[in-house]
Amino acid sequence: MRQSLAVTAALAITATAQSASSLTYWYPGAANNPSLYSKYNSMYGEATTFPPVASIITSNAATTVFALGCPAPTGTPSSIFNGEKYETCTFWASDGATYSIISSTRHVMHRSYEVNQYSMWWTCDYDAIATSMSCDMEVSGNVNDNTGGPVRGAIWPKEPDRLGNVMAFATAELVTTGRFGEDPEGGSSSRTSVENGTNAYDFIVIGGGTAGLAVASRISVGLPNSTVLVIEAGPDGRQEPGIYIPGRKGSTLGGKYDWNLTTVPQPHANNRTFAQNRGKVLGGSSALNLMTWDRTSIAELDAWEKLGNRGWNWKSLYPAMLKAETFMPSPEYGVEGVGKTGPIQTLISRIFPKHQSSWIPTLNILGLATNRESLDGHPVGVSTQPNNVNPNYTRSYAPEYLKLTKNNLILKLETRVAKINFKGKVATGVTLEDGTTIMAHSEVILSAGSFQTPGLLELSGIGNKTLLKSLGIPVVKNLPTVGENFSDHIRIQSSYQLKPEYPSFDVLKNTTRAAIELAAYNAGQVSLYDYTASGYAYFPWDIVSNDTAARFRKLVQDDTTLTSAVDKIKKNYLSPPQSLTVPQLEVIFSDGYTGLKGYPAANSSLFGIGTFSLIGVVQHPLSKGNVHINSRNISDKPTINPNYLSHPYDLQAAAELAKFLRRIASTEPLRNVWTDEYEPGKTIQTDEDWQKYALANTLSIYHPIGTAALLPEKDGGVVDSNLKVYGIQRLRVVDASIIPLLPSAHIQTLVYGIAERAAEMIIEEYR
Repeated sequence: MRQSLAVTAALAITATAQSASSLTYWYPGAANNPSLYSKYNSMYGEATTFPPVASIITSNAATTVFALGCPAPTGTPSSIFNGEKYETCTFWASDGATYSIISSTRHVMHRSYEVNQYSMWWTCDYDAIATSMSCDMEVSGNVNDNTGGPVRGAIWPKEPDRLGNVMAFATAELVTTGRFGEDPEGGSSSRTSVENGTNAYDFIVIGGGTAGLAVASRISVGLPNSTVLVIEAGPDGRQEPGIYIPGRKGSTLGGKYDWNLTTVPQPHANNRTFAQNRGKVLGGSSALNLMTWDRTSIAELDAWEKLGNRGWNWKSLYPAMLKAETFMPSPEYGVEGVGKTGPIQTLISRIFPKHQSSWIPTLNILGLATNRESLDGHPVGVSTQPNNVNPNYTRSYAPEYLKLTKNNLILKLETRVAKINFKGKVATGVTLEDGTTIMAHSEVILSAGSFQTPGLLELSGIGNKTLLKSLGIPVVKNLPTVGENFSDHIRIQSSYQLKPEYPSFDVLKNTTRAAIELAAYNAGQVSLYDYTASGYAYFPWDIVSNDTAARFRKLVQDDTTLTSAVDKIKKNYLSPPQSLTVPQLEVIFSDGYTGLKGYPAANSSLFGIGTFSLIGVVQHPLSKGNVHINSRNISDKPTINPNYLSHPYDLQAAAELAKFLRRIASTEPLRNVWTDEYEPGKTIQTDEDWQKYALANTLSIYHPIGTAALLPEKDGGVVDSNLKVYGIQRLRVVDASIIPLLPSAHIQTLVYGIAERAAEMIIEEYR
């Protein structure tokens, strides 16, 4: 939670400034004005005035660590301030206080308190013309707001002493131009914040999303002498209830935290356009997703190496995925397949709708065994799955990684990268949308996601030369498969009206009940707002029927157009023995309404009914699409063409799966909890009806992959086994766009694993 404060400061102190080569202390200008800062008994138990001196301890490209001097009769005499004595301030010493220059007018000061595990940030914008400084203070972690206990965030009253800390440092930096980066001994540090007028860092990570924050944070810790800049187009949404409250999942889709992308009309799907929701916020799509925490099969990750990607297999990716998570033990889950020490917290919900008790027994009746350790590489079965939720029932997502970081990681929010810069075929940095250039001494890491990553490559001159030349973009590397190989899971859904004795999540559509549940949630009590879907099933076509499995196997095996290495692997998934261990289908039990028909309107007689939904997902569709830029303007949205349902298998699979959803719902004991099929409805009966329903109602489940594929270049790859772009030095891609083959799982655990694996490679290379 933030509180905005504004102060005015006189910044003219040049008369007291010494030369950059000899200055050991910084004179903090207006902070030396006694009228601006009074003594106070601080929360730390010490009485002091604001310290007027600051000694530099360490410095690099963007961050300086200070030891601050507080007035003390027994301290060391100052060589600058007429022999006055100062000693190092107890709580603002070199073990945690940092001052970072984000730009010439934007500054951040941060102090992390390890004992109580909380942090304070002051982000200040300096108006040189008005000689004023506007500061936002943000507090996170286990802080106390003086009302009796820990809170998620705190609103603090005006505290000029604290605000003065930021003002003074910003003042000092501005009046000692070129001083930043000097060490106290009079020499120069290995990096300065300004090189020929250009900001510079060791690593620049484009995209502060799922992969971007994970890889950046690990580099920050693993290479503590480096500087890492993360550039994120969206804002910080950590205090947004629509993000952090699990029960409000989905409420941010299509809003200000979403890129709000859509496909072009899809000719094989009734010419419909499809939403492509992706997070434009700190944390990226991990801030918007529905918090499913599952894992693909061993065979599917081993297939990556068989495709020519040395070292990419279950053996390497499984521990990387576990490294991301900490699972809270539950009687609903076994012990294998979960992590114990990672930043992302996972658990099984403490709240289940009463009718969900019918879920697992129903699938057992249909021939699917219960799987109590579904994340260990053997996902086939019906399960109660974890979700990425903190023990205090807030969303646990990519920003959790920031708690691991050192002071060498800088966030630059609400900022877009216009292009990556090159010297020959070596990445040298980035140019922002406003024209600012930032240098990268070591690497540029592209983590902008499956839609933005190929677009930035193309805008920077890497892609199909025909497209680039048509847009007037100089070609750096002709790589025609940039933006190609797009693949995505497709879903189909059905909904059922519950009997009155089975209340559902839909009761939150009643504003009075919603307010009661929200109050309970905010008080830390069990609430419907805790709820996240936890009933999942993964299975082969044989569970539907042996005849259906044989029919689809023949359809795919007879298709002579499926000739790529990836297509051949997908073909094998439909045949034994792999068809027994690699799921082709997923069904999610979701309490409440999900679908295209829409929940009954407020003036409808059905308004207020309780429902549950079954969401079916085809795991290995055969349609392939592409994503490309259509202009040189970074603000123009990309052209997204997934070619949904263009392969006959995909449409037939969606129709057959929709039919099977009805069969699941119509099997006891689940059949006993509902009265009517709300969607699709009883009019859908014949195979032709089901196919028409699939054409009109199939949707994306928002798992786009493959647009900068990890494959040999000859097979359509964009990055090699080190995630380096072919033919380019010092440029890697670390996000879902590198995934060469859709997994039989939601993709977030895999994306975290990719980031962890990439960080290991980078740290090893630069250590």
